[in-house]
Amino acid sequence: MRFSSVAIVGSLALVGCVVGGSGGAKMIGQPETALYSSFGTPDRQLTAPSGAKIDVWDTRSMNGQNVLCSTSYFVRDGTIVGYSERGAAVNCSGKAGVAE
Repeated sequence: MRFSSVAIVGSLALVGCVVGGSGGAKMIGQPETALYSSFGTPDRQLTAPSGAKIDVWDTRSMNGQNVLCSTSYFVRDGTIVGYSERGAAVNCSGKAGVAE
């Protein structure tokens, strides 16, 4: 049983390493449609206090119950102006552009 637990934790850590990262900064300045082409339909859409539209994608654990990384893209007038990431994944802490 101990091996199984170690294998599962190791697998989740490996998944966490590839989730997130600084790739979001490359999307700034592109049209919002580029997000849909790359990531599909967002998990949810919100409106920031500043009026920016926020498209959010969640990366979940293998069982689908835990969010490892939540990536938010901020959109104004159809153009991506910023992004931010937060979560438990190792590389999930990026922020660039106007993320508010």
